[in-house]
Amino acid sequence: MAGRWNRRGAPPVENRRYDRLSQVSPSAFEQLIADHYRKLGYSVERVGRGGAHFDGGIDLKLRRGSEFIVVQCKRENANKVTHNVGHELLGVMCTQGATAAVVVNTGEFTPYARETARGDPRLTLVDGDELRQWFPELAMPSDVTSAHVPAEGSHRRRRGGRRDAKSNGFGAFAWTAAAFAALLVWQCSRPAPNRADASMRPSGAVPERRPQHSAAEASIQISSEQLPSTAAVVPPDRPDAGVIEFRRTTDAERAEWARRNAEAMRVIESTTPEF
Repeated sequence: MAGRWNRRGAPPVENRRYDRLSQVSPSAFEQLIADHYRKLGYSVERVGRGGAHFDGGIDLKLRRGSEFIVVQCKRENANKVTHNVGHELLGVMCTQGATAAVVVNTGEFTPYARETARGDPRLTLVDGDELRQWFPELAMPSDVTSAHVPAEGSHRRRRGGRRDAKSNGFGAFAWTAAAFAALLVWQCSRPAPNRADASMRPSGAVPERRPQHSAAEASIQISSEQLPSTAAVVPPDRPDAGVIEFRRTTDAERAEWARRNAEAMRVIESTTPEF
């Protein structure tokens, strides 16, 4: 950027400052300059309000005795103020009938601007170096810019946070899939339900009473009502056609089904701690 000119023909400053004075708002800056001249015995009239000019670019009008001075306040911290500003203010000075003109800038002026001021003693330029002698308390470094700089590693934490969110989502999906697989294994290991219709039982048959089990035993065993019985229908050419014979489930079959049920429960407990 050094040596390059912007669109308005103003070159960049050679020494850019980041102190409290460079962070002052336009309105507060005009008030500072007005208070400074009041201390010097001038009566001050503020014309421009924070950059809004209503009188040909004049921000302040100073009067003391026969003196009538017009002041323009500039806060150019990135680029130098050119000679055009001085020429324009001299023209406004003549229009207003003032005796002198002052340009106050927090930054720097171009060599041509200083040459213009040397050629007309009615024009005075106050640059950032002289201005900081007026307000030494504002020449201290400012930490305002640090508020706009993200803390080191913050972008890494944000990216890491996105990775954590993705990993957590994948973990939840894995647990859901594991629970579904365990449920599928458990369903496959269950015996087929007894589909024999109650109407097929012999009339007057009294269901066999089953021994009562505790709640703990019931959680891992299958009740006898859920165990299937095999029914064989006698062919019609037999004399006793239409009589249904039932075969009760053997103890070995019941033990095998109980073993499968317990194995399925162990699979669910090992893969799904929430259960």
